[in-house]
Amino acid sequence: MLLRSDCALLLFFLHCSSVNLGNGQTLLLALRKEIQVIEASGGRKGNVTSRSLISVNLDDTISVDFHFRRNLVCWGDRHSALIDCAKVEPRPSSTGWAAQDIHPVARKKASPDGIAIDWVNDKIYWTDVGVDAIEVCNLDGSKQRRLYWKNIQDPRAIALVPSEGLLFWTEWTEKAKVERAGMHGDEASRYVLEDERIFWPNALTIDYAGRKVYWADAELKFIASMDYDGTNKRYFGENLLSHPFAISFHRGKLFWSDWNPGTIDTCEVAANCSRIRKILNRRDPMDVQVWDIERQPVNFSPCSNNNGGCSDLCLAAPKPQQYACVCPTGIRQLSEKTCDQSYSKFLLLARRSEIRMISFDTTDRMSVNIPLTDVTAANIVEFDPVEKRIYWIEEKERAIRSCSMDGTDEKFITSSSLDRPEDLAIDWVSRNLYWTDGGTKKIVVSKLDGSSYLDIVENLRDPKAIAVDVMSGIMFWTDWGDKPSIEKARMTGAERTILANKDLILPRGIVVDPSKSRIFWVDSKLKYIESMSYDGSGRKIIMAELNLPFAATILEDKLYWTDWILRSVDGIDKDTGENRALVLNLPDIMGIKGKETHIPAFHSHFLRHLRNFTSFLAVNMDEYRIMKPRAKESSKCAVKNGGCSHLCLNNGLDAPLVCKCPKGWSFISGICKPPPAFLIYSCRYDIQTISLETFKHGNLPLSGIEDAGSLDYLYEEQRIFWADTKIGAISRGFLNGSGVEQIVQVGVKYLEGMAVDWISRNIYWADLGSHRIEMAQLDGKSRKVLIWKDIESPRSLAVNPLHGYLYWSEWSEHKPRIERTTLDGTKRTTLIDDVGRSNGLTISYDEQRLYWMDVDGKRIESADLDGRNRRTLITDGLRQPFGMTQFGDFVYWTDIEKDSVEKASKDGQIRTTVGANLTYPMDILVYHESRQRGTNACAFGNGDCSHLCVPKPRSSLHLKDEPMDRICACPTHYALTQAGGTTCVGPTSFVLFSQKDRISRVVMDTDDCPDIVLPIRDLKQVQAIAYDQRNELIYWIDGKSHSIRFSPENGTHGKLFVGTNGNELYHPYDLVYEPVTDLVFWSCAKRDVINVTRAVDGKPIGVIVGDGKDSAQKPRSLGVHSIKGYAILSVDFLFEAKFHPEFEGRFIAIYGNFDDLSYTNQRAQNTFEKIFIPMHGTFQSIDLGRVLQCSNYYSVASSYVTPCSLLFWTDLAGPVYIRRSNFDGSNGSIVIKENLVQPTAIAVDHREDLIFWADREHRKIEKATIDGHSRETLIEHGIYSPISLTVLGNFLYWVDFDDQTLERAPKARSGEGVAVLSRLAELTDIVSVDILPPKLLEASPCRSGRNRCSHLCLVDFGTVTDFVRGTDGVARGRPMLTPRCACPRGLMLDSDGITCVGIVPCRADYFACGSGDCVLQAKRCDGKHDCPDGSDEVNCPACADNFFRCDDGTCMGISMVCDRIRHCVDGSDETPSACSSISLSAGGASAASPAAAAIPPAPAPSNAVTLAIVIFACLLVFFGVLAVAYFWRTNRSQLDTTSVRADVGNGHMTGFDMRSRGTGRSQSSLNSCMTYAALLQSSNNGNCVQVPTPAVASSYDRNRVTGASSSSSSGAVAPSGPPPSPASAVKLSYGSPSSPRMRVRRGPPPPPTTPCTTDACDESDCAVGKYFELDPPPPTPALWHTLSDVSDCPPSPATERSYFNPQPPPPSPEPTSLHPFLPDS
Repeated sequence: MLLRSDCALLLFFLHCSSVNLGNGQTLLLALRKEIQVIEASGGRKGNVTSRSLISVNLDDTISVDFHFRRNLVCWGDRHSALIDCAKVEPRPSSTGWAAQDIHPVARKKASPDGIAIDWVNDKIYWTDVGVDAIEVCNLDGSKQRRLYWKNIQDPRAIALVPSEGLLFWTEWTEKAKVERAGMHGDEASRYVLEDERIFWPNALTIDYAGRKVYWADAELKFIASMDYDGTNKRYFGENLLSHPFAISFHRGKLFWSDWNPGTIDTCEVAANCSRIRKILNRRDPMDVQVWDIERQPVNFSPCSNNNGGCSDLCLAAPKPQQYACVCPTGIRQLSEKTCDQSYSKFLLLARRSEIRMISFDTTDRMSVNIPLTDVTAANIVEFDPVEKRIYWIEEKERAIRSCSMDGTDEKFITSSSLDRPEDLAIDWVSRNLYWTDGGTKKIVVSKLDGSSYLDIVENLRDPKAIAVDVMSGIMFWTDWGDKPSIEKARMTGAERTILANKDLILPRGIVVDPSKSRIFWVDSKLKYIESMSYDGSGRKIIMAELNLPFAATILEDKLYWTDWILRSVDGIDKDTGENRALVLNLPDIMGIKGKETHIPAFHSHFLRHLRNFTSFLAVNMDEYRIMKPRAKESSKCAVKNGGCSHLCLNNGLDAPLVCKCPKGWSFISGICKPPPAFLIYSCRYDIQTISLETFKHGNLPLSGIEDAGSLDYLYEEQRIFWADTKIGAISRGFLNGSGVEQIVQVGVKYLEGMAVDWISRNIYWADLGSHRIEMAQLDGKSRKVLIWKDIESPRSLAVNPLHGYLYWSEWSEHKPRIERTTLDGTKRTTLIDDVGRSNGLTISYDEQRLYWMDVDGKRIESADLDGRNRRTLITDGLRQPFGMTQFGDFVYWTDIEKDSVEKASKDGQIRTTVGANLTYPMDILVYHESRQRGTNACAFGNGDCSHLCVPKPRSSLHLKDEPMDRICACPTHYALTQAGGTTCVGPTSFVLFSQKDRISRVVMDTDDCPDIVLPIRDLKQVQAIAYDQRNELIYWIDGKSHSIRFSPENGTHGKLFVGTNGNELYHPYDLVYEPVTDLVFWSCAKRDVINVTRAVDGKPIGVIVGDGKDSAQKPRSLGVHSIKGYAILSVDFLFEAKFHPEFEGRFIAIYGNFDDLSYTNQRAQNTFEKIFIPMHGTFQSIDLGRVLQCSNYYSVASSYVTPCSLLFWTDLAGPVYIRRSNFDGSNGSIVIKENLVQPTAIAVDHREDLIFWADREHRKIEKATIDGHSRETLIEHGIYSPISLTVLGNFLYWVDFDDQTLERAPKARSGEGVAVLSRLAELTDIVSVDILPPKLLEASPCRSGRNRCSHLCLVDFGTVTDFVRGTDGVARGRPMLTPRCACPRGLMLDSDGITCVGIVPCRADYFACGSGDCVLQAKRCDGKHDCPDGSDEVNCPACADNFFRCDDGTCMGISMVCDRIRHCVDGSDETPSACSSISLSAGGASAASPAAAAIPPAPAPSNAVTLAIVIFACLLVFFGVLAVAYFWRTNRSQLDTTSVRADVGNGHMTGFDMRSRGTGRSQSSLNSCMTYAALLQSSNNGNCVQVPTPAVASSYDRNRVTGASSSSSSGAVAPSGPPPSPASAVKLSYGSPSSPRMRVRRGPPPPPTTPCTTDACDESDCAVGKYFELDPPPPTPALWHTLSDVSDCPPSPATERSYFNPQPPPPSPEPTSLHPFLPDS
């Protein structure tokens, strides 16, 4: 007994000693431009590893926090004004962390100085120094609410105690303080904890166990603590700190960032921080957090149950309340738990770089930013109550834009004819838009989409404000100039009347009051507000002696106006002018607050947002709802546009409507028609016209033009075509402005020349960026690359469909020239080569001459269409000619330098200027019927061609009467079924590869252009692709919406395939299409499962791998092998079979010749070893043994063989594996299990029965047989970052993200790859397509129409029937191809063998098989397969004695190991390690061995000897520990002062997801708001799992039946995010031990490293991270910035850019100078 107690005491002592060495911590560190993970291992050696976690699109990251259970990291960036979050995957330091799927939480404009996550209720709180407020929202960014804003100035740090509903923050006001309040926003809960010994409270953290609040003061240079109520204050580290910025507490230690030396430090609280240890050096260390589950203790929350019954936000609150239901900012609360769902009364404010909304539905008058992406100079704002869209003027762009109320769906409305737009007004009844233009001195009207615009009021002096009364059909405006006035007119422009022109100087801000038929306006010079009736009577001053009133609006009975000098918004009663109330003011631009008045309106925190705002507008949706029925009933324009072809103008509800035509058009017989002959020219932002009769200028009312270049038209349809170089698209629209659409918008880089073949109805264009000339049909379909070889800089184009030729100018640096080709791209020839850079090619069809401008020689020339008879027309007066056209006896051209359009006679004698002082005129055309006459063989019925029809040139240009033939041409990669045929068919063998925003096709060994971009639109973040050869569809994973979509190759009818449905959310990672069963398999990184979805109808089948509840597997990359199944399935006809006697009646070897398939039997040593199956003419060998392995039986003597339909995937759960199973998930096994680190992709070669995979860590590509044998390295040189690979024919193809290349190499031998294509940015995936013969697919009994299975249909190759054995020993018969139904996880087959139903639970003493059967628990793991699927021998906890455990968990007798027969499914019983273990066991004479029994046991030692040995050993260990401790203490100072040496980590990434395909392919991630909304659900929610619907019973929890665990160590694990990023490794010691009583079992370590991106976010987006580098670079903090010379302290996040720092100020909003509006006298 003494011996046991002594040893136990000693062991406890040793255990405590080991604990005192330190368990290690993990820190998250914000470094402005990146977030790093700092990991300190336990032990006195003090190893510290530093890795970059997120480093893309971070500009000024100053705050960071995390959600441990959700593996979520969030940060605030002051520069981008965003709070972003990313899903991360914690990994050991040897592998690094990964971050993925960055998505914005708080969009512009937030100024987050501090953030804190409520991990209990899934909320994020932050201090916003821009508005001096504390705000909160859901983790996905939805339901944003401002909690505290009164008496807050410069809030900095923030911390939460969710279990008690407490919120703490610090302020950097003149009276700095630490304050406490409830997390629910109740002002009564606020309490100042410290405001005396405090100056610059930078940092804040909580000790939850000790109920302590810690803060750090950067000026007083100490760390202090106190209880939650502010008592028991203590101070630490006085005179030892320099400039602490952020702080975190963990297990009795404090960790903080210090700016002055640039370090991360730590100290022991118990030692009063008397000794400070440096962890590492970092420049610009900002926020720091300890990543550990102890930092976020889990507590019960009432909000976790049905959101507390709240309709919107459920927030924690102090006891006894515990929680409160709160509405988003500006939303009215209808009851205790219910909020309104929309805004009713609000103000819209335009403030240059943003548009804000202030709700009047609540008394607190909160402002909400409209999160727009492209606002630079918003000047005026308007609102359409019908579609709830916001319109505004972009002053810098001279354009009008619009968006939805939530900031989405931004649209470019118009910039046509806009010179200096001043104000907007919307007629929501007639759906028209009005604006004043001070530059053109007009009032203009157009449709709401910007089309069909018309100058409705002209000859103004300087029009400013405009307002409309839609019910009366009247508009009002103010006009400045030498005699300012206020006028009105009908909204048709008629009955123009001056209402007032006296006692006015600068009238603006006009607003109508329809209820009283009065108008109001402000005069910025006279400084008063006036009002009068609609007829000009009753004029009176409402308010005088103002400062600088600028804008006005009316809401209910109040008139509000803005004052630019006082920076205020005031309000009065609009009828009486009484009860003036100061809503807000800002007398000092430097930040002194105005007072809140007795009216609970705009509080002081809005003042900064009202600086420089230029317009505001009141919206009352209640009034609109009242007027809408009457307007629809009375307005003639409200129904079918009043019958007008273009503009229907509101003349009043009870007055007749007025139809108007767009500018330049004529109203003929009730229809608007264009003028007869006129010039059309592009001038970047619009397309203008000039009449050839009157030379009157006009505009085409086209919308969506941003940078129009080349032009052409189709006279027959009155359509105009233009190439827009800014948006990279070719668009078309009718001349009246309607029908605007983009016909070519994908795969173009820089559009130059363009020409329309008006007879064959084709369009041609030159792409300077891709060095190609392409063609397509006029709707953009059937694209074909005509010229791609020996072309450098194609420019101007001209088409001659009358003779079948295309002309273009080549601006080659070496040899400029003009070339010609036939319209199908053949018979290319150089027409003129002694010419400079030519532009403006145009053809005179009457003369049969070609005209062009020599830009270098500054002359205009012409020649015959064959290049002969060359003449010079103009040689002087040309400066920078660009476009040219010809009509009659004249040529017309534009001159960019002269800003003019000129014309000259063809003999050069007559010259004149047609248009002067134009804006950047470019291409020019003459619009007239005579320019598009004639016919050819393609004019009727498209020449009977299935795709493209082009005229065949005549034998001579001079033979006008010779009939023209036609040629049927095919889109790129398509081919005619026969020479001279009319039908095109697609390629049968090709490669598809994807980039972030496009999908391309490559065909090798072709005379056609090898690569083209497929015209699939709206691709934002493609992560993976698959091809459905049955239906010719392309599937892709959209990383932005976390969905799977599909589209035909031509880009039409794209649809959602897998996406959000109710509360279910998906996060697809990879996908493959299987043609025989017509199924799509896709892995889900959020729930770590493989789903199956039926391709034909999108029906979710269910999960076949994983259960979405634990992380036993993390399936990612997928591959499918079913070609063997195809070969066998295709033999659905008579065949011949010769049997070896040994296998007679048991197995069939097939030979003969059946259509395009041939099967030959080969003998070897009297056994059938191989079957040779030709695939597309090439014989391929298939090992019979492997065929048998695909079945449920493993003996050659089996009575039948299941076709080899295998699914392969990479498993990144722990040790990284490559696994496989049948299509229903059965017979799973490990194929490759060793020496895998970062397998980013796998590919299956169905011809050779091989698998290939790329390992990014090893930078090589390997291959093996499909059972894992014969492993060898294929490529190991010249490979950098392979992210996807595929097999096609005899070659292996892959895409390299870092090298930006698509490469290939022979699959049979090792070597180096050869680049197929290069300079491919943001590559994500590659897949090969080898179209199978239709007979192979039709032979399947599982094809559509034959399949009766409710869920999965597999194919069995059954026994042969109808045998007839001949005298030659040959048996002839027919194979039985039978469907076999199967079920996904959670379901089982019903007795009918067809229907899947819910699994019925087995009794307690029975084990539930995966097949649904029940077997006795005693038979579980007994080495025998009692379940039909063998699941009773899988994942066994331990095998019994004399049993061997296979790698897949199966148990078998020890005698079966190493007997040269594979008994384990994965073959692990025959591996060298298994054989050696058995040898060692036998050599050691184990207890299981018979030899062991013969060895007599050794005599036991006496108790005395044992005691002596033990005591001696204990003393030896004890003194050894003391010696080590002494040595460590004497050398500790050296450890503390030595700089930490940065080391590059070894990059071993075992177990985490490396393959992200470049654009953020995530293994799990946070995506958009909706992703996190789903994450709030419980683990039983089935997120990211397509839940199959049982036909009879409901689904049953499979884990309960099988006894598998339904939880993991960290709860519901949502796998992690995007690819790992650059990382660094650093070493050092954390020092002192943790207290034993504080020990809590650690959760998973923190995330691997990744540069991530928000593109996705394109606008929002959010999206997903860029691909990571393997070799981690050093951290990239921002450079130190120079401070004022008065300051000697490091800068703060905001004030380092300040210019008035008497001493280092707090992080506060940047000061802006006061720029009041000062009107001219």
